[in-house]
Amino acid sequence: MRAGIGWRFNRYFGIEGGYVDIGRMEFTGTDALGTAFTSRAKVRGGQAAVVAFYPFTENFAVFAKLGALVARTQYSDSTGASDSATSVRPYYGLGLQYDFTDALFGRLEYERYANIGSTLSGKTSYSQT
Repeated sequence: MRAGIGWRFNRYFGIEGGYVDIGRMEFTGTDALGTAFTSRAKVRGGQAAVVAFYPFTENFAVFAKLGALVARTQYSDSTGASDSATSVRPYYGLGLQYDFTDALFGRLEYERYANIGSTLSGKTSYSQT
């Protein structure tokens, strides 16, 4: 889930900011001794980016964005271990935008967040479409 707001300075450049909930991940497995465990992690935070647009028709444009995510990771597992971490990480996005009117648009986009996590959960990369 993601919610955001932005400002487009002209047809070619803008800025965006918002909140993203990357989601909750759960893993069930066994350790080296054969003991079953479940681990859970959830990641969410605020983001800000600069956006460059390349309009190829009056209504269609491709865009690329580069920004930073302030990610909050919360981890817990069935052994009682828990951890949380806050980190600032870069992210990027690519997409296609269609302007229905001057004030209303629709988007298809892909975003990639890298190296997010905590000491116990480990660090990994996430993608959202």
